[in-house]
Amino acid sequence: MADLAEEEEVLEAEDPVEAGDVEYFNLGILLFNQEEYFLAHECFEKIWVGKRDDDMFKLGYQGLIQVSVGCYHLKQKNRINSLAQFNKALPKLEKYLPLFFNLDIFTLYVDITDLIGCLKSNSVDIAMCILPKLKLKIIK
Repeated sequence: MADLAEEEEVLEAEDPVEAGDVEYFNLGILLFNQEEYFLAHECFEKIWVGKRDDDMFKLGYQGLIQVSVGCYHLKQKNRINSLAQFNKALPKLEKYLPLFFNLDIFTLYVDITDLIGCLKSNSVDIAMCILPKLKLKIIK
């Protein structure tokens, strides 16, 4: 958890993110990785709704919301809605490769692409599709 605190300081010092956004962002990541996808979606959405339409980071938050909702649907064994959310998220995430603040978008993008392939294969039980984790990178 100490690493997360360091990341928070870096974000506050260098990135145009409000302090409250950092708290929701970090909590969203934590909840996502605990497979609490609906709550993670709520955290990312809390930031997203506060952004102006011309904010250069708004689509990144929307992509994280869609990934969270896609994972939620996947846990509910809802292949169609999960696939739809992941397909909507990828073009948004692509704009922020390789990092969105300190979040590893490259790995997430690859994981979601693999997940889409798994979901498109009707011969595969969707329980075999691997849910992604959000990974933080240390920014110096």
